[in-house]
Amino acid sequence: MLKPPPPELKALAMFVRSHPDFLVWMDAEYHRELEKLPSALVNTAVMQGRCQVWGELVRLFRESPEIAAKL
Repeated sequence: MLKPPPPELKALAMFVRSHPDFLVWMDAEYHRELEKLPSALVNTAVMQGRCQVWGELVRLFRESPEIAAKL
């Protein structure tokens, strides 16, 4: 995933700082998708893709305050 431009990244960092419960929910949803992955018999590639997208989004949200601080 391409990182968003600096203004959007700063806005995302401010959102994460002011709503930390959203990051908790994102992380829980990511782990729920990961737990379902081993039992996926149909459309395994779709499930893997969903896990990858969730993982990248969670990482972006989690790291956005540190990245924005360096800008």
